[in-house]
Amino acid sequence: MKRHLLLIFFTSLLLTSCNIPYDSEETFKKSHDFPLRVGIVNSSDTVTSQINYEQQLMDQFVQEKNLKVQYKKGAETQLMHLLEKDSLDVVLGNFTKKTIWKKKAGLTAPYDKKHLWLIKKGENRLLFEIENYFHTIKK
Repeated sequence: MKRHLLLIFFTSLLLTSCNIPYDSEETFKKSHDFPLRVGIVNSSDTVTSQINYEQQLMDQFVQEKNLKVQYKKGAETQLMHLLEKDSLDVVLGNFTKKTIWKKKAGLTAPYDKKHLWLIKKGENRLLFEIENYFHTIKK
């Protein structure tokens, strides 16, 4: 009896794990038809070049994946509020692992050993695709 229950358990686990990584809102899939909503933090002169580089990376990512993108510039706090309210999908802004927003957003792996992007929590497929892209540009 225990073997049968274990077999049923592992079979159901295998069948349900076919869609991993999973996007809770299917953001990556939807961004083929609707724009990926990306916030860009208004920056001071000292970080403008870094944020411009991040936007170039995003442009290359969406082009490579054949996605659409829509940018919104704003203050960091405003953009994080929009990310939490599901009005943005990703925020670019010269962030590091020490960001104060790490409890409110998902963090990508760094694209340059230090800087990363913030992403809606639960969007694992989008996170997976972004991190795979970062891995390809490091080579």
